[in-house]
Amino acid sequence: MTTQRSTVKAPTLREASIMFQSWRNNKKFICEPVPNNLWDVATDLAKILGISKVSSTLHLTHSALKKHMPIRVEPTVQMNTLKAWELTCRRTDGTILSLVGTGVLPNVNNTVSAFLA
Repeated sequence: MTTQRSTVKAPTLREASIMFQSWRNNKKFICEPVPNNLWDVATDLAKILGISKVSSTLHLTHSALKKHMPIRVEPTVQMNTLKAWELTCRRTDGTILSLVGTGVLPNVNNTVSAFLA
């Protein structure tokens, strides 16, 4: 038995713009929230094209699109001549995890994972 994989093509920015306009034209209430599937399209495009371009094209506020972006952690490790280390992780909600020590940097995968959970 063979299985076939279907590849779903992500919408372009123009196609996403049409999707958003269609939703805006057909929503029942003026304050109706943007559906999750449209946020998914917008965030996928923002990962590639940038938040500013996508938010302006889709007529979304920059801050609203940024809130819907997945959390991205960029840990920084600084070493000095005393073999001291510092690890800082900042979540998009502003919460900071800061670890400081000396010697060998421990395996912090579990700690960082728990911080993000």
